[in-house]
Amino acid sequence: MTVARPSSAHLPTHIVRRTRLSDVLSRPGARLVVVTGPAGSGKTVAVRDWLSTAETPTAWLSLDGRHTDPEYFLEGLLAALEELSPGVHDATWGDDPGDHAADHAIARAVKHLAAAQGATIVLDDLHVIDRSPTAGLLARLVDVIPSTNLTLVVCSRSDPPLQLHRFRLAGELVEVREADLRFNRHEAGQFFARFPQVDLDQSHVERLAERTEGWAAGLQFAALSLAGRDDTDAFVERFTGSDRHVADFLLDEVLDRQPADVRGFLLSTSVLDRLRADLCEHVTGLPDAGSMLRRVEAENLFLVPLDDDREWFRYHHIFGQL
Repeated sequence: MTVARPSSAHLPTHIVRRTRLSDVLSRPGARLVVVTGPAGSGKTVAVRDWLSTAETPTAWLSLDGRHTDPEYFLEGLLAALEELSPGVHDATWGDDPGDHAADHAIARAVKHLAAAQGATIVLDDLHVIDRSPTAGLLARLVDVIPSTNLTLVVCSRSDPPLQLHRFRLAGELVEVREADLRFNRHEAGQFFARFPQVDLDQSHVERLAERTEGWAAGLQFAALSLAGRDDTDAFVERFTGSDRHVADFLLDEVLDRQPADVRGFLLSTSVLDRLRADLCEHVTGLPDAGSMLRRVEAENLFLVPLDDDREWFRYHHIFGQL
């Protein structure tokens, strides 16, 4: 069996090795690992960092819009698995007719891998196949993964279309959420130390960690903007969602990708310091504003819960400012 794992070449040169995340991701007995967070929160880097030191062979499939086609998804998955175990692609296809051929192919591929030494299968950017025909194949893949030596890892901006409660109850689920992915002050200090052209004292680091709320992309954009500047104090105080690097990223990766109704809701409610369903209904005029609020939360569009009942929310400061 060929051992394949993410190369260190895939890791940013300024990476901060966050052992607290690797320790969570390494919890034994997990059939399913779910890593969710907004755009730029460091999901992929965290998983690559963890797997770069893991002993388990890894198959990695980065998804895009083409994978909403189940056939394209299946071919991509089998190609990734083929790198782990040559022959897995040929071993999966039988004489099954019609609609069930793909399901049977996935079951055979997993059985072929399970008979070997074990493996980790990573599906990155899973949110692109939400509410698409491929979601059925994903559910089938999870169903046939044995509880012994195979682990499925999904990185997504929203919860995958799977019955996660089943895995929670069985103790077979590991979850890393947006709050876990945030850089704390110590990690932010380690991050900025990777940029020799950026000279920050501890107060600057703490202020930027506070302003970005530990958002990985925000820290990186701050470092890029600070390079070669001599007005550090002024920059740190005015670093907001209007910074050109931040604005370009959030516009391209978040706002411009939303349907018109979601984008309109985000823009209308951004004037609120705190959000609740009735307030959103008042500002937007939408009778279903509560449903839209739950949708924005589910899709990790930079919404921060303010209570355990998830009644009150606020936007991430930088996103709201944008």
